[in-house]
Amino acid sequence: MEQYWPGPTDGGLEAEVPPSGRTLRYLCFTLSGEPLATDATRVREMMPTQPLVDFPAPKPAYLLGGIYLRGRVIPVVDLAAKLGLPAARAASKGYLFMRDVGPRPDDLVIGFLVHRITDIVEAKESDLPGARQVRVKGRT
Repeated sequence: MEQYWPGPTDGGLEAEVPPSGRTLRYLCFTLSGEPLATDATRVREMMPTQPLVDFPAPKPAYLLGGIYLRGRVIPVVDLAAKLGLPAARAASKGYLFMRDVGPRPDDLVIGFLVHRITDIVEAKESDLPGARQVRVKGRT
C-alpha cells in the first residue's frame, strides 16, 4: 500500500536557508500565534475547514484524514502538530491550503490545516533575514 504523507523514516521535514535575491510570493498564515509563510506559487487553493474522510490506522497523529477535491482524495496534515506546536485541530475555526509538495506540479498535493490565513505578499528572500524554508517531503 502506498502512503502519501510525510513520515519519520524519510526525515519528514528538512530546514534549509534559501538563496537570497529572488522575489517570491508568499502565502502568510499563523500556527499557535506564530507567523509563517509558504511559497504561494505552489499553493493550489485555500478554503475554510471541511469535513474530513478518515484514513485507516495506523497513521501518524498529524495526519487528520482527507478531503474529496475534484475527484481526488487529498490527505490533510495538521501542520502545527507536525511542527510540534499546539494542534490546529483544537482551533474552533481553521483553514486549509492545498499545496504541491512533489517535484512536479500535481505529483503530490497535500492539504495543510492552519489556524488562520493572513495575507499573500511579495518579498525578496534577502529581505527575510534568518528565515528558514521548511520542506515537507512525501514518500511512496
